[in-house]
Amino acid sequence: MHTLMAKKILITGASSGIGRATAIALSSHGYSLVLAARREDRLMSLAAECLAAGAVAAVPVPCDVREPVNVERAASALVDLPDSLEACLLNNAGYAEFLSVAGGSAQSMIDQINVNLTGAMLAAQAVLPQMLAAKRGRIVNILSITAELVFPQSAAYSAAKAGLRQFGKVLQQEVRREGILVTNVLPGATDTEIWDNAGPGGPKRSDMIPETSIAKTLAWIFEQGPEMAIDEMTLMPPRGVL
Repeated sequence: MHTLMAKKILITGASSGIGRATAIALSSHGYSLVLAARREDRLMSLAAECLAAGAVAAVPVPCDVREPVNVERAASALVDLPDSLEACLLNNAGYAEFLSVAGGSAQSMIDQINVNLTGAMLAAQAVLPQMLAAKRGRIVNILSITAELVFPQSAAYSAAKAGLRQFGKVLQQEVRREGILVTNVLPGATDTEIWDNAGPGGPKRSDMIPETSIAKTLAWIFEQGPEMAIDEMTLMPPRGVL
């Protein structure tokens, strides 16, 4: 039976959705958090809520993951927390536009790739030095069922998430013998702000997974000790693909 180690966890995309719900869920375990997202006002409010929920520390860091300097700043905030804490990363920042390939703009495709794939790769690279030095750590990548299944009007988003899935698999092989565990999580349709711009005709949000349910599962992953690797996990609404 393992002894739970106190953790410091960098959460990207922390200001809303799965990131926000997970930050609150992790707070009840007494972890120290670095909260990274673009919306500073939301981060400040979330930091206060996390502290009230039991987080030892909740450090807000305004961060656009498309900018390497911002990602490095967030990783530095994680380094500044005590070395005795196990460093972890929740790669959660995400962005989607539901457009056909013919109807979408070049900038939309670039932004979706940069946020969902490049930003996650940069975050993992930024936190790895402290994990490698400590010979321990955990990285959880939030993907999407679109990394595996095909849906119209999600080409750029799906491509980015599929790319992140492969990145995570390669990273698993590179660092698992160094004591660092990497998990890819593929949620199905989840009731978050990402659907606000989906337009009519999409799945009913009441049929989707609540973001708090995803958060509970992610908190469980971070609770696990080093004796078990969770390479990949798929989380689906009860009715399956919507």
